Amino acid sequence: MKIINRLYSGYAALLILMLALSLFGQFKISIADANLTQLSEQTAVEQRQAINFRGSVHDRAISLRDAVLVNNTQQSQVHLADVARLNDFYQQAAVILDQMYQAVKHSPDEIQLLNDIKSIERTTLALTDRLITKINQGQYQEANRFLLSDISPAYTAWLRSINKLIDYQEELIQQQVSNAKLETNSFQGVML
Repeated sequence: MKIINRLYSGYAALLILMLALSLFGQFKISIADANLTQLSEQTAVEQRQAINFRGSVHDRAISLRDAVLVNNTQQSQVHLADVARLNDFYQQAAVILDQMYQAVKHSPDEIQLLNDIKSIERTTLALTDRLITKINQGQYQEANRFLLSDISPAYTAWLRSINKLIDYQEELIQQQVSNAKLETNSFQGVML
């Protein structure tokens, strides 16, 4: 071959190699970007709503306990107003979470975890209404017994079910971060 043909062939080979490397890099970066986008726009936001659930339920249980322990209808109303405020906060998070679950397909396990939370929520709110009725009627001794026998275990179960969803989402977050790292690390190896 003439020297000029060798130069052209060498440059062509380098250009093809650079083009292939660039395309491969774009492919790997798009996979990492998709993982990180899902993490920031979906999974982390869902986990935040579940954490809001937990905060609301936990603080509601405390306010209900305080409403019973003050043994005074007027002071109980302050705590019951807090219960209502915390329920509103919970419902706002529930609307966001429901919309996210409708917009994006979720695993059957994740759907079951959310359904478990909703089931326990319905049961616990019905019990809570009964407790509030007892408080409003000034039946504090009966309310205290009901708080210990029914309300406390129900709120504990509700918190447990929320924590399962949070833990599940944490595993998803770790998996998405690991996948993004894997893609970027494999690209670094090819670049070297």
